[in-house]
Amino acid sequence: MSEFGEMIREAFLGLESFDALPGKAELEQAIAKLDRRERTVRWMAWGAVGFMTALVAGVIASWFATDGHGVESAAVHVALFLFAMSGIGMMKLWLIVMQSHFTTLQELKRTQLLTLERIGAGG
Repeated sequence: MSEFGEMIREAFLGLESFDALPGKAELEQAIAKLDRRERTVRWMAWGAVGFMTALVAGVIASWFATDGHGVESAAVHVALFLFAMSGIGMMKLWLIVMQSHFTTLQELKRTQLLTLERIGAGG
């Protein structure tokens, strides 16, 4: 199953069961999984931003290419422009929130890994 498919499955079925004492390999694997998820989210967000930017460019080009500017034509152009611009802003905000979320989870996993290593070295 692809990374995106697994993310969707986990979203609908819930997260994996809680393990109070994970091993070093599981923690390193979890950190790597979070890296892959962050990369997937980044590609999705910037793909959507690119699409919306192309839509904005198309709307602007269509506006200047049109000879007669009726009320209906202007309304459609303005609506598409505002939709695309708000989509760009929302996708950028979503990316910032998701990157913050992944960074927090990665730091928690790294702290857990460091604690596990200190316990193993001291005990």
